[in-house]
Amino acid sequence: METLDISAIGRVLRKRAWLIVVCVMVAVACSGYVSYYVLVPEYEATATIVVQSSGTASLESLYNDVRANQELIKTYGAIIKSRKIAEDVQAQLQLPLTTEQLLKKVIVRDTNESLVTAISVVDPDQEKAVLIANSFAKAFQSNLNSIMKVDNVSILDEARPVESPSPIRPKPYINMGIAFIVAMLGSVGIVFFLEFLDKSLQSEEQVEQLLNLPVLGVITTIDYRKTKPQERTERSVQFEGQENG
Repeated sequence: METLDISAIGRVLRKRAWLIVVCVMVAVACSGYVSYYVLVPEYEATATIVVQSSGTASLESLYNDVRANQELIKTYGAIIKSRKIAEDVQAQLQLPLTTEQLLKKVIVRDTNESLVTAISVVDPDQEKAVLIANSFAKAFQSNLNSIMKVDNVSILDEARPVESPSPIRPKPYINMGIAFIVAMLGSVGIVFFLEFLDKSLQSEEQVEQLLNLPVLGVITTIDYRKTKPQERTERSVQFEGQENG
């Protein structure tokens, strides 16, 4: 089994380091441009509702009542995301959206250990998100009695606008970080693929392996632009002397 030649890997990466740098810079720049100037910021507003217990004096009855209400939380979440509630909200607010488009903006979060359910709405307009979230909470509370013949839900907290809101998406720094990692891995893969396609001999060891013969000499290339004038003069005199001899 051949050992991994770390120096060869480093040599391949250094050979086309410019390609890696260019790919990473272009990917990060494009990601930043799209995040800041193309994608529309979206804001989230959340209203919370709570399922009330019956308030019986017996501790055991109260525990059973809480457990029963916890079982209803998922059912309540499905009702909140139903077309009936969405159509009621749409009729109240007169939104230029279809029922399906409105429901895509709504996120219902609940837990099995709590009687609290959060109704979150995501929209480019923060004030509209607040209005829709509160409307869904109120529409669910008012329609629950006619749907399930119960009236044990109250609004715990209404959604409120924030003076300096932070959009939940896009996240420019996260997007640029992901673009950096993806571009780095992709460019390194491209570099090794180009090296695999390059069939030219790069070293004396490759010549020996290919021909199974020892290398007796190597012809080097002299860059006269990097040599001093005195050295160029001496090399020219030596070359002329060899020709005259």
